[in-house]
Amino acid sequence: MSKASLFATLLLTGLCFICQTTQAAQTTLQPLQVAQVLDDFSSQRNGTWWDVDGTVVYQRELVPTDDPHHFSTMRVSFKKGNYPWSFFAFAPHPHIFEGHRTVFTDLVLWIRSAGRLRILIKVEGETSQSCEKAFSILPDEWVILSLRFTSAGMSCASIKNILFFAEPGQRYKTGEFLIANLMLASRDFFAYIPPHRLWIPVPQSVLRWDEEKFELLWGGAPEEPWPGLFEVGIWDSQERTCLRRYWTARQQLTVEGLGVGVYRWRVRCWTHLPREWGFSGIAGEWSRSAELTITSPPNCDDDLKAIINYYSDIIRACHILSKPLAEACAFLDLARCEENHGVYSQAIENYSQALHLFRSIPDRAGEADALLGIGSCHRSQGDHTQAISFYNQALEIYRDLTNYPGQAGALLGLGICYLYVGNCTLGRTMITEARGIYRDRLHDSVGEANAILALGDSYKMSGDFQRAIALYTESLPLYVAAQEVAGEANAHMAIATCEYFLGNYRNALDAYEYARALKHRLEDHQGEANCLLGQGVCYESLRQFRRTISCYEQALSLYRSVTDMAGIANSLMGLATCRLLQRDFHQALDTYLQALAIYKNRLNNPGGQANAFLGIADCYFSLEAYDLALENYHYALTLFIETGNHQGVVRSLSDIGRTLLARGLPEEAITTLNECLTMIWNMSLPEGYKYPAPEILWRASYNLGQALALRGDVNSAIAAWTQAVEVVEALRAYIGRATWIPIYMEERLSLFHTLCSALLALGDANNALSYAERAKARTLVDMMETAMTLTPTMVPADLQTVGALIRQLSVMPESLLEGSRGGRPADERPGFQEVARMAHHQYQALLTELEETNPVLSSTMALEPTQVTFYLQQVRRSLGKRVVALEYFVAGEETLLWVITEEGIQTASRLGVSREELVQRVQGFHRQLVERVPQGEEALRYVEALRLGRGLYDL
Repeated sequence: MSKASLFATLLLTGLCFICQTTQAAQTTLQPLQVAQVLDDFSSQRNGTWWDVDGTVVYQRELVPTDDPHHFSTMRVSFKKGNYPWSFFAFAPHPHIFEGHRTVFTDLVLWIRSAGRLRILIKVEGETSQSCEKAFSILPDEWVILSLRFTSAGMSCASIKNILFFAEPGQRYKTGEFLIANLMLASRDFFAYIPPHRLWIPVPQSVLRWDEEKFELLWGGAPEEPWPGLFEVGIWDSQERTCLRRYWTARQQLTVEGLGVGVYRWRVRCWTHLPREWGFSGIAGEWSRSAELTITSPPNCDDDLKAIINYYSDIIRACHILSKPLAEACAFLDLARCEENHGVYSQAIENYSQALHLFRSIPDRAGEADALLGIGSCHRSQGDHTQAISFYNQALEIYRDLTNYPGQAGALLGLGICYLYVGNCTLGRTMITEARGIYRDRLHDSVGEANAILALGDSYKMSGDFQRAIALYTESLPLYVAAQEVAGEANAHMAIATCEYFLGNYRNALDAYEYARALKHRLEDHQGEANCLLGQGVCYESLRQFRRTISCYEQALSLYRSVTDMAGIANSLMGLATCRLLQRDFHQALDTYLQALAIYKNRLNNPGGQANAFLGIADCYFSLEAYDLALENYHYALTLFIETGNHQGVVRSLSDIGRTLLARGLPEEAITTLNECLTMIWNMSLPEGYKYPAPEILWRASYNLGQALALRGDVNSAIAAWTQAVEVVEALRAYIGRATWIPIYMEERLSLFHTLCSALLALGDANNALSYAERAKARTLVDMMETAMTLTPTMVPADLQTVGALIRQLSVMPESLLEGSRGGRPADERPGFQEVARMAHHQYQALLTELEETNPVLSSTMALEPTQVTFYLQQVRRSLGKRVVALEYFVAGEETLLWVITEEGIQTASRLGVSREELVQRVQGFHRQLVERVPQGEEALRYVEALRLGRGLYDL
C-alpha cells in the first residue's frame, strides 16, 4: 500500500499515524477535521454505552490488545437466549459536534470476531430518521466497517443512538468479538491552498486541560476561518532535535504523551500535504518558538493549595476550550483530593459542579461518580441521612449502566450509613452484597477486605466485639496477600478499637502501636495521628492522663502538618475530654470551643458540631452554669435531629432532663425524660444487649426517679430507679468505655443508695438489703477488674480467671447463655454455642472451688442477682440464738444499717455518717495501730487507740 493510499485510509478511520522521519522526529497525522473519535476505549469517550436488556445478553469490558494499531478495545460477549433482537448502544455527547466546520458523513469502527459473526449497525436520529447496515465478519482478522448515515438525510448533530445487534433476529446464539476506534468520519477532504495565501502563525498560549493533554493555540490568520493546513513541530529545550511533527487543519492542537520537561514548539502553514506523503504541498515560514513546560501533576496527598491551583488552571482551560467533559472530570478529581484532605464542604461544592456538567453533557457514569462523592462527604460529616439519598441515586445509575465497581462502592457506603442510623440489618445486607460483587464479579481482594472490615464495624456497633474482631482478622490475609499495607493497618486499628471496648486496654495499645508502625512506614502522617488518637483514648481509660495528653498533642501536631482539619478538631475534642475528666473545666471549655469553630467554619460538619456542643454543655453543667448548659444541649439536639443520629438525640434529651432537674424544674424534667425514654424504647435493640442505648437509658431512668421523688410520687420513683438498676446490671459488662468513666462508680452507688433509702422509707427492708448487697458485690467485681487492668499481679490468678470469665459471659447474648445452661440454644452462629458452654461450665467449676475456701467471695462473684438473695438466706439460717448480724451500706452522706437475726431483719436504720468521715476515722485508727510508737509514749498511744476504736464502735 502506498503512503498516499495509507494516509487516505487513516484519514477515513481517524487513526493517528506515527512514523520515524529522517530527522528522527515522530510525525503525527491528526484527524484533520475529517474524523471525530466517539470512543477509543482508552483515553477518549465522548458518549455513554447502555444495554436494552441489562446484562442478560451482552457482557462488555475494556481489554488491552497486542495489535500494533490499537491501544485498547472493548470485548463484547453475548448469549442471545430467547432475545432475538437484543442490542447494546452508544449515545454520543451532543457537545462534540460544536465548532466543527466539517460535516461528518460516515460511522466507522474496527471489529474483530473470534468466529463468524453477523452484526447489524443502526444509527438513530433525534426524529424518526434512521439508517442501518448488516455486515458479515470473518474470524480472526480486523475489519473496518463504515456506515454512511448522510444517505438517509441525517446529519451528525442529529445522531441520538448507535445500536449494535449481534446475530440479529437469531435466538440462542453465543459469541465474542472486539470493537476498536468507534468514530465519525468525513469523505469531503480539504482543498488545495494557493502559495500566496500562506502566512506566519503567531503562538499565543498553552493550556493544560488534562493531566497529559495540552492545547497549543496560535493566531494571526488573514481570514477566519482559514481553510488550510498547519504543521506543528516540538523540539527539545535547546531546539537541536525535532521530537515530533503534527498536522492539523485547526488553529489549535492537542499534544499528549510528552514526558516531564521543557520543550519548544513552532507552527507553519502548508498549501497541502508534503511530497513525502505523495502530495505537492508547499510550506510557509516557521513561527517564532514558544515554550511548553510539562510538570508532574500533584498527588492527592500533596499540599492542598498546590492541588487547588493545579486543577483551577485545568478547569479554566477546559472552560475556554469548551470541553465540558474534561472540565467535569477536573472538578471531580479536585473534589476527591479535597475529600481526602477532610475539606468536605469544599469537596461537596466541587462534586456538585461536576454533577451539573455531567448532567448537561449528559454523562451518566460521571453523574453517578459525582453523586457517590457527595454521599461520601456527607457520610464523613456525620450527615448519614443526606448521604443515603445521594448513595441511592448513584446506585440506581450504576445498576442501569451495569457498572459493578460503582455498585459495590455505593452499596458499601449505603451499608455503613444505615449502620449509623440504627438499621443494622439493612446495613449488613448491603455490605454483604458489596462484598459479593468485589469477590465474584471484580475479583478485587482489597475491595472484599474493605467490605469485611465494614461488616466488622456493624458488629462492633452492635456490641458484638468478639465477632467484630473475628471479621477484622479475616480481612488481614486479603490485605497482606494484596500487599495493601494501608488496609492491613486499618484492620489492626479496628481490632484495637474492639479490644478497647472489651476493656483490654493493653491489647488495644499493642494493636494501635502495630498499626502506627505500618502507617509510619507508609509515611501516612494522617494515619499515624489516628493511631495516636486511639492510644490516647486507651491511656485516658487507664487514668494515665499525662500519657493521654502526650498522645493527643502528638496527633494534633501530625494533623496540623498535613492540614487535616477533621483530625485537628478530633484531637482537640480528645484533649478537651481529658481536661474535663481532670475537672479542669475552664480549660476543657476553651478547647471544646476551638474544636467547634473548626467543625463549623472549616468543615461544616454537623456531627462534629453536635458532639462539641455536648462537651461545651457538660463543662457548663459542671460549672453549675445551667442556663448555658441547656442552651448548648439544645444546639446539639437540633443538629442530631437534622443528621438522623438517634443516639445523639436521646443523649441530648437525657442531659437536658438532668439539667432541668438541677435547675429545680422537676415537672419540665419529667416531660423531657419521658420523651427521651419513649424514644429509647422505640429504638432497635442492638445485638447481644438486653436494652437499647443502655448507658443513656439507666441515667435517664435514674434522673426521672429523682424528679418523680421531688414531685412526691415515691412509688413511681422507685419503679424508675429499679429499672435503672436492672439496666446497670446488664450494662456493667459493656462499660469498658463509659462516656462518664470518672463519675460512673459514684453515680451508680448513688443510684443504689437512693433506691435503698426509698425502700427503707416505705418499710421494705428486705429489698433494700438485697439491692445494697448487689451494689457491694458489683463494686468489688469492678474494683477487681480495674486492678487486673492496671496491675495484673495485684489480683490472685484464680480471681483473675473468674473475672475474665465473668466478662466473657457478660458480653454474650442471653440466647447463648440459655444454651450453655442446658436449654435450647436460640443463637445458631457456628462455634458460639460451644464457646458459651465451655465458659459457663468453667465458671461454675471455679465458683464451686472458690465456695469451699471463701463462700462469701464466691457468692459475691456470682453473675445472677438471685445469688445474692440466696446468700442472705443462708446467712440468716446460720445465725443461732442470741446472735445478731449487722449489715451496712456506706454511700453518699449516710450509712444504712440492718440488724438481722435468725427470724429475719429486725430493724433498719440510717446513720448520718458520710463515706468521707468513715474513711478518715478508719484511717486514723489504722495509723494508731501500725505506726511505730516513740519510746515512753506507749500508754498514751494505747489510750488514743482505745478512744478511736470506741468512736468507731459507737458509729
